[in-house]
Amino acid sequence: ADEDFSLRRYGALVQSFSAVRNTSSGALCLAHIAAGWADATFNFGTNPWDVAAGSYLVKLAGGRYRAYADGHEQPERGDFLAPD
Repeated sequence: ADEDFSLRRYGALVQSFSAVRNTSSGALCLAHIAAGWADATFNFGTNPWDVAAGSYLVKLAGGRYRAYADGHEQPERGDFLAPD
């Protein structure tokens, strides 16, 4: 389910990036990506309004923000992956 997909994506992130962040605050994690302080972040179980501003910052900084559900990209969901 979503948890299995999230764990697989996390494993891929850890192998692909040198600094992966998860601070329990989706907005703060995304701000770290936008500032260049981390290479990637992930989170699941968040609401879209919890990460709206942070995802916008990531996009303004030239990064990528992807929201997922059941292993498929769904922008209206709060579960996210944000590689720089």
